[in-house]
Amino acid sequence: MKYTMSSTTLYRLSGISVLIGGLFAALAAVPVFFTGEDPASSLAATAALLRIIGDMLIVVGLPGVYSRQAQQAGLFGLIGFLFTFVYILIQGVVGDTVEAFILPFLASAAPSLVKGSPPQGLVIFFLVGGLLGVVGSVLLGVMTLRAKTVARWAGLPLIVGVVLSLTAPFLPPVVGTTGMVLFLIGLAWLGFGVWLPRQPTSQLELPLMPLGPEI
Repeated sequence: MKYTMSSTTLYRLSGISVLIGGLFAALAAVPVFFTGEDPASSLAATAALLRIIGDMLIVVGLPGVYSRQAQQAGLFGLIGFLFTFVYILIQGVVGDTVEAFILPFLASAAPSLVKGSPPQGLVIFFLVGGLLGVVGSVLLGVMTLRAKTVARWAGLPLIVGVVLSLTAPFLPPVVGTTGMVLFLIGLAWLGFGVWLPRQPTSQLELPLMPLGPEI
């Protein structure tokens, strides 16, 4: 017995994964407005842990969301998707893991390490991730604006959000946090556009293990 799944279903599953992940991570970023950069705050650690869940949902669904408009995206769209994907992994999954588990431990066990300058290698790692995020999100946002197959205006918060989020070292932290929330809302909006049941269906056969005698 074979189970057939349409490409529309795959796109919609990817879209709803990015939609839920983006909204979840955006809501979990709100406590940062109140806790600031305090690594010892249990609220901040809990919010970072929740953001990891949202980040992972985005990572799972983003390839399918990109493939929905891959034909219109071209080479620059592909580069934008890849850079944005790596940016979410670095700044989202890895960064939030550090905030959820490592910084709270260091704040209680070795507070002098937290107050001091971070290791140079770690700074370069996140700096590279941030630069990839700027280039990738701008390209992905422009591609989304030009590709008229999904929620095209989701490209605006993607572009504005990632630029604002990287101004955090130079402006009040609230600006950077606002930018990150906008970026995540842009991703959620993009996922919503793909989730809507408007795409034509083409059949992709996905064989599953038979559960009984073949019919």
